[in-house]
This record gives sequence, C-alpha cells and structure tokens, in this order.
Amino acid sequence: NNNNNNNNNNNNNHRPRPEEYCFYGVEGNPAFTRKLRGLELVLMSGGSISSIIGDNTPRELRGTAAVLPNHYRPHSASSAFPQGGSSTSTPRALRHIHFFTETVVASSQDNGHPTNLYLDSVSEDHVGSSLLESHKYALMGGKKMVQVRGVTLTTLLNRVLRGFGANDNGAATTSTGRDGRGGGGGSGGHLILKIDIEGGEYSVLKEALESKLLCEYAARRGNRVDLAVEFHKWVIEDKKQKEEFAKLERRFYRELSTCGVHLTKMDINWH
Repeated sequence: NNNNNNNNNNNNNHRPRPEEYCFYGVEGNPAFTRKLRGLELVLMSGGSISSIIGDNTPRELRGTAAVLPNHYRPHSASSAFPQGGSSTSTPRALRHIHFFTETVVASSQDNGHPTNLYLDSVSEDHVGSSLLESHKYALMGGKKMVQVRGVTLTTLLNRVLRGFGANDNGAATTSTGRDGRGGGGGSGGHLILKIDIEGGEYSVLKEALESKLLCEYAARRGNRVDLAVEFHKWVIEDKKQKEEFAKLERRFYRELSTCGVHLTKMDINWH
C-alpha cells in the first residue's frame, strides 16, 4: 500500500515538460501546405523552426516530395496517432507534431465531406480565410473559394486522444473507452485547444458542446482542458448572423465553465 501511495503521489506531483506535449495543427488554406509539411518534417527529425523560415528553407523541403528520415512515419488525416521516433535534439521540442493540411474543423453536417473555404486574398499574410461567406475578407475578395476536407472537433479529438495511455505521465495523457469518445480510465492529461478560425468557431464549439466530449474529458479526475478562442463576430457583415453569434458566445462561456473547461477569450492582437 505504501508503494502504491508513493506512486500515486509521484504521478500527482508530476509537472509536464514541453517535450512531453504532442501538437496537432489544422490548416485549410492550400497556400500553407508545403511550408507546414516542411515544418513538421524538420521538427520531427530534431531540427529547428528557423531552418525553414523565409529564404532559408532547406533545398530538400522546397518540393512536396521531400525524403523522410527512417525514424519518422507521417500520419494521414484518417489515423492521427502518436508515434515514437528518435531525435537529433535532446530533448526534442515536442513529443510529436502533425499538421492536418487542406483540412478545416467544421460543423457536424460537414464532417467527412468536402467543405467550402473562402480564401483571404486581401490581407498581406492571407490569414483571414473563413468557412463563412459573410466574412469581410471573403466579400472583399469576391468569395473566391476552394474545397477542403471538413472534420468536427469531436472527430479530431477522438483520433488524437485515442493514442495516449492512461499511465503515460505525459502531458496529453488519456485513454479511450469502447465507444471511442475518450471514456476510458485515463487521468492526469492536459488538453490545450487554441481556436482562431475566422468565424468558424461558433459552429465548431456548438458541435463540441452537443457531443459533450470536452466536458466529459474535463470532468475526469486529474484532467485539465484549456480552451483559448478568438471570437470573430466583429468581421461578420451579416447583422442577423452577428446577433446569433453573440448569443452562442454567451452560451459557450456559461456551459463550458460549468463543466470544468477553462475558456479564455483571446484578444484580436494576441499574435
């Protein structure tokens, strides 16, 4: 019994280090696909971010057919599970990193289907692409769009969280039940979600509330969920839609805080 108590105390006192975290990013705009794949490759092979910024992109990363190191096997969008691998840096900056490119987190009706993404051709960095045709940059750019893969937040988290074991001591530690909804006995996990998707956050968070996955994960003993969101009702030109989004925003604060999710509203200039 004493040994068990000591083990439990050690687990409870464990403070996750940056290299214990796994990172998953989602980006719909095809303009960023090549650079994000290069970033993933460099970080997973133990390199540095600076090596692929601007004109310093390594020659082998300038095309889409870069050769991967033997110890790295990339994910596909249908199997997002953490995988092991050695690294040339010790410790590696992150335990694992993967970008879902040409993919957007969307509403339940778009889950698994081609989804319209209205491209930002107005701002300097093209970071205002949106699922909403009422977004001001979509309107200013003539509603130019591409079709990308849609996936709900619940589906994405099911894929990601399934890969972690209950006694892993890692930063995103959890296990899943037979229903695939993270209902296993895992605890002690830390899930950090940052959502900045130009108005798409309203349908995304509404779906997540209805599926109850975030609340169920947060309610399990020892787990923590930090959710940082930039709300974009200010860029929506449709007045009726803007009023609807204001109501949803209040609902998110009320219901998520009640179930234990730590919701932080990001300022427009957070980056």
